[in-house]
Amino acid sequence: MTTRTVDVGLKKVKKSLIKMVEAQFGNYKITDIYEDKDSRAEILNFSVDNTNKILLILTGIKNQKGKRDKFITLFDFDVEKVIFSM
Repeated sequence: MTTRTVDVGLKKVKKSLIKMVEAQFGNYKITDIYEDKDSRAEILNFSVDNTNKILLILTGIKNQKGKRDKFITLFDFDVEKVIFSM
């Protein structure tokens, strides 16, 4: 996961991008997997389910009270799209 700081209005938000690194014989390949479309969202944690090839992502968006609203996203590697978001 790589992180960069972006300006959203007057606030600074950390924007994250999840990448996959595939090891090959004497070489490697880096692929961008997931980046949240909402510019205010910050990836807090993620996990990989290798059995079902699903990426589980916990994101948070700060609300007006200064607390985080948390969301869960499931991303399928095979079809390369979001299959569930709440």
